[in-house]
Amino acid sequence: MFLQKNLVNVKNLVLKNPEQRTAKEVEFLILYLKFKFPVFLNIDRRTLEFFVRRLAFALYKPTENVAKRGDKCTGMIMIIDGEVEARSKD
Repeated sequence: MFLQKNLVNVKNLVLKNPEQRTAKEVEFLILYLKFKFPVFLNIDRRTLEFFVRRLAFALYKPTENVAKRGDKCTGMIMIIDGEVEARSKD
């Protein structure tokens, strides 16, 4: 309902410093993730809150590498706007 009426802009919530998000904003992001991405449906609320409270924004330029094969995994990337391409230099 809030998204349909354009009362909440998810990008603005994600852009906001995670430490400055209100409890209502955190709750909204949890519900949004469960609604928008089925992979989050069966994850318990405590884990989702932990995730949302650390959710931060990064901006990548066209052709900029997001990750390289063999890099240590230290986080998760969610694409909000745009697209990525997986390439191999073999």
